Amino acid sequence: MLERLKQSGDAEAVHLFPAYRFPQTEETIRELLALHLSRSIDNNTKFHLQNILRHCSPEQSIPCMELVEQDRSWQKLLDQKIGPQRSLSLRREEA
Repeated sequence: MLERLKQSGDAEAVHLFPAYRFPQTEETIRELLALHLSRSIDNNTKFHLQNILRHCSPEQSIPCMELVEQDRSWQKLLDQKIGPQRSLSLRREEA
């Protein structure tokens, strides 16, 4: 899916919904994050990329902490998964 998205001139042609449940690796998380931060990706695709990232495990979310801190609903989701104290310590590890 990531390769098709990177190669496609039209991000809307790639169906991202199934990827919400794909298990992610450190490499795919880095690629998803890079695509999300890319200026060439439209807002709708960024929305789906962020939702894919939101389904990652708390430990896998560490590279995304800058994005997490900008999104209260993502912070809340992370806090629910691991608890507010652990979430705060993950943010400190990332810094």
